[in-house]
Amino acid sequence: FAKERVVQIQEEREIDALYQQGVTLQDAGRDDEALAAFMQLMVRRPRHRDISLRIQAILQEQDQEALFAQAEAAYDADRTLEALGLYEEIRSRYANFKGEVIDDRLYTLYMQLAQGLIEQDPPAPEAIPQALAYFTEALALQPRSAEAALQQRLLGLYLDGQARYESGQWEGAIAQLRTVFDQQPEYLRGTVASMLYEAYIHSGDGLRDAAEPDCALAYQRYSQAAELPVSDIT
Repeated sequence: FAKERVVQIQEEREIDALYQQGVTLQDAGRDDEALAAFMQLMVRRPRHRDISLRIQAILQEQDQEALFAQAEAAYDADRTLEALGLYEEIRSRYANFKGEVIDDRLYTLYMQLAQGLIEQDPPAPEAIPQALAYFTEALALQPRSAEAALQQRLLGLYLDGQARYESGQWEGAIAQLRTVFDQQPEYLRGTVASMLYEAYIHSGDGLRDAAEPDCALAYQRYSQAAELPVSDIT
């Protein structure tokens, strides 16, 4: 019996020593070595103290670092969509990991992607809602960003003006599109100017042909159209 107790005590000392070795290595940031020690311990004593939690923490940290390294490589190589997906995955899985750095990266990527969509030549109208979503995400990350706020506002005005234009609400379309044009005359590669031109013409035609014509206002609308930097096709 005494010999069995000696063996048990020796075993416990070895287990404790291996555990302390793993803890020391983990605290020193030597995760690979710490993981190896804890895995040895897991084979010999699976439920010893908190080794399951420590193994999980190391594996999670390694996964975080691996994902971040992939994201940084994609970011540095201008693989914008790939980088965005990786940073978003990190933020969704590990909310507190490198929070400020990842938020800065995401803001930059959202702004780049949105600007790329609205600056396409020729414009791609079907991409505009996605650009607005990107600006909105960027503004959520940096609420004090004047640029993100401006671009979100302009794009929102454009989409509202476009909807009014397509439904024949010429005055409403003019109000929204004119605001955008006054801020950025070449917005969407001149799409806003062309649409505003057409809205002025349609508005003028409606005023001219109404049951009670308003020729003065119709003339004003035609004049406003003629002042725009577009080819006069009337």
